[in-house]
Amino acid sequence: MSITETHLKTYEDQKEAYNKGNGSIFFNSLFGARKAQKGTALFHILNNKRKRFISNENLIQGKLQWTRFFSRNKPINIITVYASSDGEDDDEIINIIIHLLLKCENEFNIVLGDFNINTRKPQNSREKEWKELIECFQLKELIIPENYTYVRKVINSVQKSRPDHIFVSNNIRIIREVILPPISKNDHLPFYIDIELETDYCWRNFISRKDMNQISTTLNESHYDSFDALQKDISEMVNKFSFKDDKTNLKYINTINKKEIKTKEIELLHLVTQGKGQNIEEIEKLRNNIKVLYKETGADIKAKLSENFNKHDSSMIYQFDKHLKEKSIDWENIQFSEEEIVHHFETKFTSVSKSSDFENPPSTVKKGPKIPQISLKTIKEAISRMKSNTPGLDSISFQIIRNLKDEHLQLIADQFENCIQQGNIPEEWKSGWVKLLPKRDIQKLNDIRPITILPIYYRILFNIIAYELRQWASKHINLRQQAFISHRNTMNHGLLLSSLAKKNKSSFLLVNLDIEGAYDSVEDHIIEKALTHCKFPDELKTFILNSYKSQILQLEIDHHLSRPFTKTRGIPQGCPLAPLIYDCITQLIIDKCIQQWKISIKPTKLNINDIGLLCFADDINLVSNRYCNYNERLDNISKWLGQLSLKINPSKSMATTLPTKSKMKPMIDGTIIPRFKNLRVLGHYPWDDSTLNEDIEKRILQFQLSLKYIPLKRMEITNIKKVIFAKCTSLFTHILRTNYIPESLVDRINIEVRKAIRKKIFMHNASPTNYFHLPITYGGLGIPRFDIFADEIRIKTALYLINNDNELLREVYSEGIKHENSIFKEMNRSMKKYKIRPQQFNNDEIFPKLKGKNFTIYTDGSNLNNSTGFGFTAKVNNSQETQDFSYKINSEYSHNVAELSAILTSLKILPPKSKAKIHTDSEISIHVLKNKAYNGIFNCFKHEYQQVIQQSNLNIQLIKVKGHVNKGNIKADELAKKGAQEHNYFDIKKLFSNQTILATSNTIIFDIKKSIQKKRYDVMFSQFDRDNSSLHLTKNWSSINLKFIKSKIDTNTKWSIWRNLTSNHIKQHKERQCAHCKCPGTLKHFIYYCPNTQCFRDFFYTKFLDITSMQCILNDYQESRYCERRKVFIIHHDGVMIRDTQMPNFKNLPNIYQNWPEIQTILTLLVGKCHTKYYENSRFKKPIQKQTPILTDLPAPVVLTIN
Repeated sequence: MSITETHLKTYEDQKEAYNKGNGSIFFNSLFGARKAQKGTALFHILNNKRKRFISNENLIQGKLQWTRFFSRNKPINIITVYASSDGEDDDEIINIIIHLLLKCENEFNIVLGDFNINTRKPQNSREKEWKELIECFQLKELIIPENYTYVRKVINSVQKSRPDHIFVSNNIRIIREVILPPISKNDHLPFYIDIELETDYCWRNFISRKDMNQISTTLNESHYDSFDALQKDISEMVNKFSFKDDKTNLKYINTINKKEIKTKEIELLHLVTQGKGQNIEEIEKLRNNIKVLYKETGADIKAKLSENFNKHDSSMIYQFDKHLKEKSIDWENIQFSEEEIVHHFETKFTSVSKSSDFENPPSTVKKGPKIPQISLKTIKEAISRMKSNTPGLDSISFQIIRNLKDEHLQLIADQFENCIQQGNIPEEWKSGWVKLLPKRDIQKLNDIRPITILPIYYRILFNIIAYELRQWASKHINLRQQAFISHRNTMNHGLLLSSLAKKNKSSFLLVNLDIEGAYDSVEDHIIEKALTHCKFPDELKTFILNSYKSQILQLEIDHHLSRPFTKTRGIPQGCPLAPLIYDCITQLIIDKCIQQWKISIKPTKLNINDIGLLCFADDINLVSNRYCNYNERLDNISKWLGQLSLKINPSKSMATTLPTKSKMKPMIDGTIIPRFKNLRVLGHYPWDDSTLNEDIEKRILQFQLSLKYIPLKRMEITNIKKVIFAKCTSLFTHILRTNYIPESLVDRINIEVRKAIRKKIFMHNASPTNYFHLPITYGGLGIPRFDIFADEIRIKTALYLINNDNELLREVYSEGIKHENSIFKEMNRSMKKYKIRPQQFNNDEIFPKLKGKNFTIYTDGSNLNNSTGFGFTAKVNNSQETQDFSYKINSEYSHNVAELSAILTSLKILPPKSKAKIHTDSEISIHVLKNKAYNGIFNCFKHEYQQVIQQSNLNIQLIKVKGHVNKGNIKADELAKKGAQEHNYFDIKKLFSNQTILATSNTIIFDIKKSIQKKRYDVMFSQFDRDNSSLHLTKNWSSINLKFIKSKIDTNTKWSIWRNLTSNHIKQHKERQCAHCKCPGTLKHFIYYCPNTQCFRDFFYTKFLDITSMQCILNDYQESRYCERRKVFIIHHDGVMIRDTQMPNFKNLPNIYQNWPEIQTILTLLVGKCHTKYYENSRFKKPIQKQTPILTDLPAPVVLTIN
């Protein structure tokens, strides 16, 4: 958006300040900036200013300005003119414009402003000279018959003229011009234009949200007999509603006053233009009415924008630093032509071999995958997993498919099933476009990564196949491969490297091999060889190979598509199956190593030469010591990859050794591999040294930069902890799992968070740090401390290793803790800090069994009055026999633990080979025990549940019922409450066997995060000076003090209320005299007593009366309460109701209770104004003298009575 007003009648020195900058928002009288009241300046609001490269230059003070910015990498020039009718400075203005237009030839040029000329019928030489300039450069303006001029007011009459013009270059089309109503008293009528730039960047079709919803509604109201009929309608609607411009990010917010404003604007425009300005009073009244409506509309829009920004499912709050991470190619400065780029990638994707001399080793894969069965359920699960919504060349977006009803999704499922059976996909699904992303050196085409975007149907289908294959791979692909496989993690290899380095510190070698164009160079016959080696069924193998063959691609270059070409080799990056295909290729190499090097198929000991190889999809790493012929092994790998048409680049590969000055010289075919002090492997370092610390320092700087842009004033207080936690997680999680971060750097991260927040919301530097980390209900912001976050990660990692099914990873932990200064010792220290330890549960206790073979069981848990228990009832089917059970468990356990314990206990008492239907009203229990993918805090219950069923050969149905409706559930609920209140104590530790679980001396720790946070909060409370805040008494969200957080008040005001509640805005100065009262000028003095601030108090009293219809007294030594005797409300300036939860009669004052956030708002305003006076007095007045009389002991001021 561009708003331009060119009457720059300011002083010369001010003009320079107003009109020079780098795309900032300049002072402008339209928005009431104090310094600009004498004139206005060019004002531009541009979406995403940081990417626009905006510059603004004042060429002639008050006469000519030049603004330049970029949109879609295309330069746009706005030349703004103010040329007076007397022709002063015309020659200089015209000469500079000529120079600019020649300089910016073939760019998008807009010349606009107040020219004071008539372009239709030039009357004098001045107007003819301007018209000659316009015609010379082929500039044009939209001229509408009978409306080509704009009305200019002159006192009470109007004259036909065209003082304001917008001329555009030939590559810009003016779509429309609209006269706007004269809201201000300026003698120009404003107008609006809509322009379209003639560029070729708009190859993609876009659909607005409104049209997207209409498409979904229309499709779901229709019935289709086949996928082809459905697809035909989708394509037709996409073509109908799509447009060649990216307007999808524009958000149109409907307001309640929209229609009324439009009607009044038309009425005002009619009065001014047709009424010849005679009805001055009526015009002024209507103008003021419109201004009020605009103000209300602005507030409504602001509230809705804030609501959209802070929604729980919105990603907008996390994207404030997106510009720091985005990588894009600067097409203006790249050294290659379009054809050279296309030729490079066409060559890269063209097959160079038809066969391979690689001899397949014996396969260690015991069983190949099954052919995936496509159903409605698998389709819906795939849609829920998918994140990418970029459409392919057919412009069918992910949202359209996601919004389809089940009947239509079933047609898609049937089509997918047919594709697998027929061994191929439709040809149109093989057409895609390629997004080019830069890596390091943009001037090298090999450093550009091609991401293939294929149609949405293709991606959904291959998402289903990839998900099924990941489950198969977790059981059958060699453990040396850890990437993109279910229940495996690249962290595993990182921890393994750390343990190997500690054990082999006298001789350790790690080599990371760089494969040139790893994904793009794979031949189709190599894929076939790998799938055959991994025992893929022929039908599935044929389908995958045919789907990859003859894909037609087009590159996106400078926002348009290149010519198409056919891909005859390569695994398309962007295909969900691509990483798993590469896992199968590396399985060939791993099995070859097993055959040739005589190493273990499944290593269980930390023997570095027996492990030999660690893979992360296409990342292959050799580990060795000096006692092994490591160069021979490197040559072997290079040779075998060469036979698979893949090439290792030794100069780009990396190596590291222990000790760092080791004489080991890794090389491939005589070429030495560069050595480094330490080596980062997928975010992990094998040991801790200065290289690691430098990386952490860089991440902290990146974190600092992100915090610099965090829009705190737009964020709800409850969202800030989520955002900061997300940024910490993305930057530090990988390193925390495998490496030790020094305490000094941990503290620095905490300090940077606090520093950024203090600066953004004007908190005083001396405010206690606990305010940042305590829960919101205790007066804090709930921001997690980084040291707690680090401890949580380490404890979870330790538990993961201890309980891992992989024997080698258990060995990694047991070996690692033997060494000091290791990540494993840090894991133990973190557990000791919170008095947590891993306990091995091998409970052999035999539970008494029920008699019978078929049971109906109802279970429930209860947490009542800080007591926890569970109960269940078991009925033998075809019998009247029913048994009831109720138990008490430790009160620290939650209701969910009680629910799960009830189910597991009922399972333990079932006889072998029996059948049971277990009913529960707990959704959490159903999710934990039935969801195969669940891997959360209650994983020990899930593990035990499955183990008991398997060992006892039970047939169990777990059924969800509605609570307090079914008779059995009601009975179970009574038993659970009975158990909580009685003393039949049950230790749930007896339920677990063959598991290592974190526990204290009394209880099992399920939620590690909650447990360690609770202990840290206790420490904070013990250190916290309670006199600084009364909010520590609040402790729950029902408190009146916290109503403002969930109210409709704007976020900036909420931050002000929070500062006032916690006194975090108060900056204490050296005590000085109040200039008026000659007493100590404390903040309380200015709030309660100083006559110079009486006007502020009067304003507060007036507003309080308007809000509550009740009078009040400000009082600095009593808490906020209602005085029954005086019939007034006594209120403290901080707005804290200390005992609000203990005042049953307080809700009898509905005006106070309902409007407390508004009262806190006006209190904040009062304190803010008084603080300004306090600050001015503290800064400029002389220090207080000791003999000055103290006046703060005066009685509170008399309540203001307002008639």
